[in-house]
Parts: sequence; C-alpha cells; structure tokens
Amino acid sequence: MNRVSRAVLARRLSAAIRDAACAGRGHWWSEQEAAHARASTPARAAAAAAAALTVCGGCSEVRRCGQRAAVDRYTGLAAGAVYVHGVRRGPATVLRRPSPPDLEQAG
Repeated sequence: MNRVSRAVLARRLSAAIRDAACAGRGHWWSEQEAAHARASTPARAAAAAAAALTVCGGCSEVRRCGQRAAVDRYTGLAAGAVYVHGVRRGPATVLRRPSPPDLEQAG
C-alpha cells in the first residue's frame, strides 16, 4: 500500500476547499491570528479570536478546514476553533511560546 504524505493530503484538502467564508481575507485573517497569538490570558485570547471564529460560523467548508488543520499540524485559527499543532482547542486557548534564548539570558 502506498502511503500519502501529510503535505500531499494537506494540498488535496486545500484544493477541495472552494467556498470558504474567509476567502479573500488573508491579510485580515493573519492580523486576527497575530492578535490571538499575543493574548496572555484566556479572556484576551477568546476576545481576540472572536471575530475570526464568527466568520467560520456559517462556513460550509468547516469540516475540510478542520481536517486540513489537523493533517498539516496547524497552529492558529481555523474551522471555528484554535488549533495547536493540529489539535483542536477552544477559543480561550493561550498559545505558549518560549522566549528567544537571548531574552532568557538577559533576564
């Protein structure tokens, strides 16, 4: 049996998404994800994710979008949720990012 790579599966899922509610909002979406990534508390994370996840609310492509996020091990906002390394989480999820080594040594 021939195994298909995650990258190939992700590309196939992306190509199958034809009518996404977020289409044409790439820059705006990136801004929403950046705001969510900067949030330091669950309340701030949920507030930062709210507008983007509302867009997902009526989207017919949520199932495929979620599959793609899982297959691609995506971290960000997708399919009406927060994904961390491809695992679906709630909107109040705070993304924990390690400090760069130069900042850890300075502190």
